[in-house]
Amino acid sequence: MKVLKFGGTSVGSWENILKVKDIVLSQNEQVVVVVSALSGVTDKLIAMAKSAEKGDSTCFDIFEEIKQKHQTVYDNLFKSSQKEEVELKTAVLFDELLTLVKGVYMLKELTNKSFENISSFGERISSLVISYAISESNLFDSKQYIKTDLVFGRNQVDSELTYSNLQAIKNSLGKISIFPGFISSNKQN
Repeated sequence: MKVLKFGGTSVGSWENILKVKDIVLSQNEQVVVVVSALSGVTDKLIAMAKSAEKGDSTCFDIFEEIKQKHQTVYDNLFKSSQKEEVELKTAVLFDELLTLVKGVYMLKELTNKSFENISSFGERISSLVISYAISESNLFDSKQYIKTDLVFGRNQVDSELTYSNLQAIKNSLGKISIFPGFISSNKQN
């Protein structure tokens, strides 16, 4: 098994996503593909969250910029029926994100949990998009397998539990498996 990690620049445009697809499909062995958010999206998510915390309505403009960046990718990467399916699935994620941002904006409070959740949407959306671009792949939710524990106020990977979780799915991965990077969940969840 080979693990391939593609950062934001590697998945920063629809053209680069096609290059990632070619690289992944050229592999002769089983691959696990870990992807980042589209280039610049995580920075925009952070700016959006911090703007919402201040009660600054530009957070909604940033939200629209993020949506438009992804829409450009869909418009160029997919044919109509597949594009519609991707749009529907990502719309659910964008609705969830907007709900979180509205809550932060209204309360003018950004908890660590809200911040981490908002920050994760870039990877959640890009991994979904890339799983459609590489139709031979299976998409997995990293939060189900990568587990952390709060140690001195910081999330630290629980290596033993994470390894056990990944071993449990090893045989069901298939030839190409896609995981969003930068995401985990507390081991109590």
